[in-house]
Amino acid sequence: MSDVPVVFGKTYFNDDVTFFGNVYDNTGNLIRSSDSDVDLTANNINANSISAASIVTTNSLVVTGSTRISGDLTLDGQSDLRLSDADSGNWVALQAPATVSSNVTWTLPATDGTTGQVLSTNGSGSLIWNAAGRSATRTTFTSSGTWTNPGSGTIVRVTLWGGGGGGGTGAPGAGGGGGGACVFRWFSLSELPSTVSVTIGDGGIAGNPGGTGGTSSFGSLFSAYGGAGGNQSVAGGGGGALSAGSGTAGGTGYGAINTGSAAGASGDCSGGGNSGNSTYGGGGGGSNGAVGGKSLSGGAGGTGFVGGVGGTAGTVPAGGGGSGHSGAAGLCYIDVW
Repeated sequence: MSDVPVVFGKTYFNDDVTFFGNVYDNTGNLIRSSDSDVDLTANNINANSISAASIVTTNSLVVTGSTRISGDLTLDGQSDLRLSDADSGNWVALQAPATVSSNVTWTLPATDGTTGQVLSTNGSGSLIWNAAGRSATRTTFTSSGTWTNPGSGTIVRVTLWGGGGGGGTGAPGAGGGGGGACVFRWFSLSELPSTVSVTIGDGGIAGNPGGTGGTSSFGSLFSAYGGAGGNQSVAGGGGGALSAGSGTAGGTGYGAINTGSAAGASGDCSGGGNSGNSTYGGGGGGSNGAVGGKSLSGGAGGTGFVGGVGGTAGTVPAGGGGSGHSGAAGLCYIDVW
C-alpha cells in the first residue's frame, strides 16, 4: 500500500483512523512512519487520544485532560517534576541529584500519618511516618539478656549503669554503699554483630562490709562498674567508668580531672568518695549519719546510719544502699536511630 495522499487544510475525523504508511505534514516533515512511531517535532497534533509505540517531541506536549501512564515515567537530564499553583503562574519542583551512583526507589506509606509526624526512611526504600524529633527505638534491660541487632537504622547509643553497693551493718555509724557508674557509648549499627550479650549488675547486699555492686556490660565492648559496699564504720565509694568502687575510694574514670579516688573527693567519670559527688560515676556513700553523694547520671550514694535509724534501699538504677539496706541493680538502655 502506498503512502497516505497529501491533504491541504484541516482534516477532522469522528472515529479512529489507522495509517498503514508514512504520514507527512504540509512542509514534508515526517509525522508518522510505517514502524508506528509518532514524531511531533514538526507540528502540533490535536486529538482526543493518541496511541503509538513512542511519542517524540522537542517542544512542549500539552495535555488538558487526565493522563494515565501504564509504564514508568522517566525525566531525562535532571529535568524537573513541576507542580503549578492554581493559576499556573508559579510552581514547585522535585529534581534528582546531579549524580546518582545507583537507582533508588522510595515507596510511600499506604496511609496518612498523624498530626506532627514526619516522613522518614527505614533505610531499605520504604518511607514511614515517625514522630518529629526523637524517633529512636529503645530497648530496656533490667536483667541480663541478649540484644538482637534490628538491621534497620544508622546509629546506636548504649547506656549502662552498674549496680549500687550494699549498706554496711553492725554499728551505729555504719556507712551507706556507693552508687554504680553510668557509662554510655555510640556505635554505628553496621559495626555491631547480629546479637550482643547484655549483663546487668546486681545491687550489693547489706553486710559488714556490704557487697560491691555488680558490673553491667554490653558484650565485651564496654562496661559500667558498681559501687563499693559500706561497712560498720565507713561508707563505700561510688563506681567508676573503668573500675568498681573500693573501700571508701570511688572507682577510676578517664583522665586526670577525675579525682574521685580520694575519700571525700568528687569525680567526673570517677566514683565519688565518702559522700562525694560525681557526674557519671556513682555518688559516694555517707557515713556517721551523712547523706550519700549525688551523681548527675550515675547512682546516688546510700545514707549512713543516723539516730538509731538505718537508711533506705538504693534507688533504681544503681543507687547505693543506705545503712543496713541493699543497693539497686544496674540498667541498660539501647537506643537505635
